[in-house]
Amino acid sequence: MSLMNCWESIRDKTENKEIDFEIFYLLLSEFQKINSYQKKRNVEKIIKKYCLVNELLWFDLFVNNQIFKIEYRYECNDVSCSEKISEAKCDLCGEKVNEHDEFEIFVRLTKNIEEYLKEYNRNLLFSNINKKYLPTLKDIKKNLSDVVFFIGAGVSIPLGFPNWVNLLKNWRKDWLKNRIKKNSKSILIMVMFLK
Repeated sequence: MSLMNCWESIRDKTENKEIDFEIFYLLLSEFQKINSYQKKRNVEKIIKKYCLVNELLWFDLFVNNQIFKIEYRYECNDVSCSEKISEAKCDLCGEKVNEHDEFEIFVRLTKNIEEYLKEYNRNLLFSNINKKYLPTLKDIKKNLSDVVFFIGAGVSIPLGFPNWVNLLKNWRKDWLKNRIKKNSKSILIMVMFLK
């Protein structure tokens, strides 16, 4: 099974069959970032952010298709407890779990879905990367704690930031205007170079 199979299974169970794969993928990616159990109402808010249809429908589809794993949490006699089945009996008092006052539903992605997302993301990444860079990427992954990323080559200008030359020219103007006193020769050399 794959992420695409999960999406098709859910799409086929809805009336209009218009659940977009991109929205499905983004929604699951959002839950993957959280990587822990969340209260049901918080999960419904996230679903609502991505979906125009009823978030309860999506929630039920995700539970019924084993995309979400549910944990029922409650308090009994000032003790925090959890259970996988809401109809189960409490070990402390014998009442049903869902009959306790402090009863809440918590949700997270199942391990299978997390694995499908990892596989899909890996395939997506490698389909867009030149194979000659794979050894470098593996080395970066191995030494990730020592890596500093520099983003450039067309990222800054579309976002409204100056390119390097304009950045340094602006910096030079500010430096000369405010007469910032620095002892760094490299700063002085850059400022003089851009005159």
